[in-house]
Amino acid sequence: LHVIDQILLRSNMQVAGPEQNSLSLEGSKFVLSDLLDEVVEILSLKVKESGVCLIMQVDPSILQATFSGDMYQLRLVFLSLVDNAVTFSKRDKDRAFALLRVKALSPPIEGKPCPISFEISDNGI
Repeated sequence: LHVIDQILLRSNMQVAGPEQNSLSLEGSKFVLSDLLDEVVEILSLKVKESGVCLIMQVDPSILQATFSGDMYQLRLVFLSLVDNAVTFSKRDKDRAFALLRVKALSPPIEGKPCPISFEISDNGI
């Protein structure tokens, strides 16, 4: 199953790459924690094999919140960012890490848009 996930990940990232001139977005409702769990599951083998410590810091106020948007495209963005962070983390001195931080920019209110920020960092080049 991981091999299939990796193949799908690579092909989807190539199709939705920055060189593409247009992108259609599909709106749906999703729970942020479900999306992040999928990202971690898909990349878990690579993370384990690389020895990189993947750290996820998610604002508790939005972890179980329901969002509206294109979950598929957002998942591709997260997969690409986390994959790059894991790939380019330094692997010396057992300190390789990739950090994904997600936080609300304002307090979430049911039925109102809640802007969120995503930050990815690593100790690589």
